Amino acid sequence: MKLTVLQENLQKAVALSSHFVSQKAQLPILSNILIQAKKSKLILSSTNLETSVSTSIGAKVEIDGEITVNGKILNDVISSLSKVLFSVSTDETRPILTGVLFVSKGSTLNLVATDGFRLSEIKIKNETKLPDLKIIIPRAVLNEIVRLGESSEDISFFYEKENNQIIFGIGDTIFSSRVIEGEFPDYEKIIPSSSICTINIDKNEFEKTIKLASVFARDSGNIIKLQVIGDRLTVKAESVNSGNQETSLEIRNEIREAWPASPVNIMFNYRFIEEFLKTVEDDEIQIQISDNNKASKFLDPKTPNFLHIIMPIKTQN
Repeated sequence: MKLTVLQENLQKAVALSSHFVSQKAQLPILSNILIQAKKSKLILSSTNLETSVSTSIGAKVEIDGEITVNGKILNDVISSLSKVLFSVSTDETRPILTGVLFVSKGSTLNLVATDGFRLSEIKIKNETKLPDLKIIIPRAVLNEIVRLGESSEDISFFYEKENNQIIFGIGDTIFSSRVIEGEFPDYEKIIPSSSICTINIDKNEFEKTIKLASVFARDSGNIIKLQVIGDRLTVKAESVNSGNQETSLEIRNEIREAWPASPVNIMFNYRFIEEFLKTVEDDEIQIQISDNNKASKFLDPKTPNFLHIIMPIKTQN
């Protein structure tokens, strides 16, 4: 389906059709608007089984076709995308990682992004059952969804499996994109199932500390070192030009499952921590350290459905 239509006419037709969709869980198809392109017309139809509407507007139709577009408001998806988009890879040599994985099963929709060094996952619960779906949507189109969706309440979503295409409608704008083909990495295997050390620290204090350490770390591959001793977390950074720097912070509610007598030392790229902190809504963060050379969990207690993991910079011993 390919056509050109006057924006003002489309807006009025969509607004009218959306008033007649149904939200009944047992008949999810009724929450959709049927869009048909025939000859010189675009026809929009919807029904809730009690009342229905069908309206047509003039259009320049190049290719006939029809789709049903979900009329559900996807505000949860929009508000969640800023929590995962920063983890998407920009490396075009690995195209499979340049998009966000959407996985729906039952009433849960998972959004996952990774660049191979960090991973973000957020789980969105829905009141009605969703169709089983597993697709990778390019970062570019999702950036536009976030930008346009912030000023609009109504966001439509449709996956055209036959053409491997995703279609979004925001307000009076409809645009589409090919989904990324290929197999997304089995990300669940790299999510730590246990930890040796769990700490809670003040977000603002930790953010200031990371910012200070970054001044020194930039000369050393962005590397910073986190050390846990007793009830203190020390952040260290070294610079061949500016010397060394370290800051000690108080730990809240430290829990140790192992290494009870030894300091915990682990190194990270400070930029990965810095970008995670920008998404945190709570006043404190939780870090679950698994091992010196294994991924650690960085959590926002205010958003329990959000998970972020960062791979450490490995040491020899």
